[in-house]
Amino acid sequence: MAAPGGPGYVHKGRGEHLLAKLRKKPDVPTIPTPETPAIQLQPADSVVAATPAPKKMGRGAALQMLLSKKSAANSSAPVCDKLAKVIQPPQESPTSLQTNLQESGDTKKDISFLTADVAALSFNPANKLGSSGRPIPLLTNNLILKTKPLAAHQYHVSFEPNIDNQYMRFKLLHQHVSMFGRRKQFDGTQLYLPFLLPKNVTLLNACLPTTNDPVQIKVQFVTSLPPNSPQCLHFYNLMFKRIMKILDYRKSNDSYFDDKNAISVPQHHLEVWPGYVTSVTEYGIRRSSLKRVQNVNEAKQMIIRELVGQTILTRYNNKTYRVDDIDWGLNPLSTFKTTKGEITFKDYYFKNYSLEIKDLQQPLLLHKEKKRRNLDKEPELLCFVPELSYMSGLTDAMRSDFKVMKDVFAHTRVTPTNRVTAINKFVENIRNCKEAYEELTSWGTDLDEHVHSMEGRVLPQEAVIFGNNVKIPLNAEADFGREVTNKSVITGVPFSNWAIIYVKKDSSRVKEFIDTLLKFTRNIGLTVSPPKQHEISSDSSTAYTQLAKSIINSDLQMVVFIFPAARDDRYNAVKKLCCVTCPIPSQVVISRTIGNPQKLKRITQNIALQMNVKMGGDLWTVNIPLKDLMVIGIDVYHESKASSKSVVALCATMNSGHTQYYSRCGFQTHGHEISHVFQPFFNEALIEYKKRNNCLPLKIVVFRDGVGDGQLSLVKSHEISQFTSAIKQWEGYTPGLTYIIVQKRIKTRIFGNIGGRQDNPPPGTVVDKDITRKGLFDFFLVSQHVRQGTVSPTHYIVLHDSSELKPDYIQRIAYKLTFMYYNWPGTIRVPAPCQYAHKLAQLAGQNIREEPNKLLSNRLFFI
Repeated sequence: MAAPGGPGYVHKGRGEHLLAKLRKKPDVPTIPTPETPAIQLQPADSVVAATPAPKKMGRGAALQMLLSKKSAANSSAPVCDKLAKVIQPPQESPTSLQTNLQESGDTKKDISFLTADVAALSFNPANKLGSSGRPIPLLTNNLILKTKPLAAHQYHVSFEPNIDNQYMRFKLLHQHVSMFGRRKQFDGTQLYLPFLLPKNVTLLNACLPTTNDPVQIKVQFVTSLPPNSPQCLHFYNLMFKRIMKILDYRKSNDSYFDDKNAISVPQHHLEVWPGYVTSVTEYGIRRSSLKRVQNVNEAKQMIIRELVGQTILTRYNNKTYRVDDIDWGLNPLSTFKTTKGEITFKDYYFKNYSLEIKDLQQPLLLHKEKKRRNLDKEPELLCFVPELSYMSGLTDAMRSDFKVMKDVFAHTRVTPTNRVTAINKFVENIRNCKEAYEELTSWGTDLDEHVHSMEGRVLPQEAVIFGNNVKIPLNAEADFGREVTNKSVITGVPFSNWAIIYVKKDSSRVKEFIDTLLKFTRNIGLTVSPPKQHEISSDSSTAYTQLAKSIINSDLQMVVFIFPAARDDRYNAVKKLCCVTCPIPSQVVISRTIGNPQKLKRITQNIALQMNVKMGGDLWTVNIPLKDLMVIGIDVYHESKASSKSVVALCATMNSGHTQYYSRCGFQTHGHEISHVFQPFFNEALIEYKKRNNCLPLKIVVFRDGVGDGQLSLVKSHEISQFTSAIKQWEGYTPGLTYIIVQKRIKTRIFGNIGGRQDNPPPGTVVDKDITRKGLFDFFLVSQHVRQGTVSPTHYIVLHDSSELKPDYIQRIAYKLTFMYYNWPGTIRVPAPCQYAHKLAQLAGQNIREEPNKLLSNRLFFI
């Protein structure tokens, strides 16, 4: 059995009880059991350091190599983004909300300075500014960071003999606090000081606290950092982490939360913790779910499904852990060994945290720590008491619970006005806290008191084109949901030979659905014949798939499945049959969806439109005047299970209206974002394009979704080269290629600022200066309208453009394509080809778990 590990356990390096001795906390408890070696514990509060512990950056050389590649960052400093993180406590006490400090254009883990490796990204046109549209005054969640000419002096610190344990490095360096002072930033390898040391190389002597063995510390000068240098990013991150610590915000997953101002949602046993984030953080829900079960085995399996893989928060030390298993043989009365003898979990938590455990029969949750680099010791298991843990994560049951989501969104969907107020409040908190403000100003830095103001542009509004060339100018919200149900589609495929499969109890609903389909689809340009109806007695996956397999033939256009309830195994089974084994477009409808007579007409029309698209029809388009243009969308889907493979998908437009597609997807190693399958997929798309148009495209625009800042140079070297290699295979063919990165998970927020009132900017708002990256051709685009909360812009980075398209053209193409997603009569956040690629990759990776049959490649069968 694994011995319980303290909830806040930190690896102890080379000494069994090193940290316990250093921090003068209770000894590390162990619990030996017959099944497995003893597992060691350490009390949670013993790992709270005096300063925030930044992530280990390596041993210096690798960091220097990385940092030397980065170009100057923007002068706009931290982006503050109000967020709400909902936590679920045990049943008796609600949970809390949190917020984080963020800065412009950063990745998920740091303050908002530029962290992209831009040195290798040589493409940077002389003019990346567009001009079309009308101006609009805007605010952003960037704060200007005022700096002195030299921000800090950087030193590299090494130890002889080498010290692997990062915490021990802090302790050794701290023995010379008289030399370095308290205003320093140190991450275990890199040291930042506000002053220069007398010598370029300083040798210091120190002693290991545990053994008194001598250690020599070498502090070598690296450089003096101007504020716009890329090396300053790391320093600023450390400084602001220190400030967040001083402000007493609780850190969780690189986010900082204010648990002292928790907002209670008692009807759902939740709390919301407000705070500030240093990274792009999504709202999360922490709560437990209760279900009635019939027997113990069923209960255990249900609990395992609910908990394993989830993240828990231990409130007594405000740390998060992933649940890897449940030990049903341990409970709070189980004991573990310490140097002072054995102690039970119940007594341990009461003695060290004054926490009384009430349920003494509950099993313990297990977390397997990650294997530490440079250490031969095997990862250990840490044990947690469920009663003292807060479950994290948004379950499917919670997502489908309208009341829960409505009550949570009331606190988490923050309006632009409240978001700006929160940012200004954050600056006020720093200025009013003497220690935090001294930490900031002692380095010669200061923050503007208010968020950054700037000017953007609103692109000309588009007109959507329906059948018979009917053009509909759109309103400010870019919504055309009403027009979709009363205007003809561009191309309607006759529903002449299709089938519907359902269980007997749904026969009345199916009849009403068919009658409505036959009656109300002519006005949208569709011709629908009665389907072949097949009734089954069982709702099992086998019953559906066996019947479908028996009726599918080359003449059948579509199979519609009516499910009595949503169930993953049944959905996966019919989709695998129709997408792999017997390739045919398919539509799954939940019986409840067509059970409301008041909504049946609208729902039936929407289903008919989706079926038309899957069979090759076109619904609407917008005018994209570039001729012989192919647009490609790329995305990669990563399944949460480590054993699953990632899926990369490519969707390419095949006609001038950009309504017809050729799509392919393939599997690759789990977690890998960069792919090597684009060359054959792109070559197949060129072959299909030539087959349909009797020519090859003259311009190719690729929208690549899912790439972070740190992967830009890899995309440029590994992915773009695959496209250029495929082009070279066609003799005499030299099209223009534009490769654009699409980033959704960003920290930047943009607010309209008209008459001193903050609101969401209208769809089509573009920002291509002030907060964009130095050294990159990029822009921000707000393409969608939201009725609640704050709209999130999308960040576009042009990595390559041999087509030499004007910035206006690129910005307008990106915006136009957000109208072209056939599952939504309005604009979406990314260009439609990206969203189609996402849907295809998700279907392959989550449902069918195989590559779809190539016979379906020329249809949008996956929407």
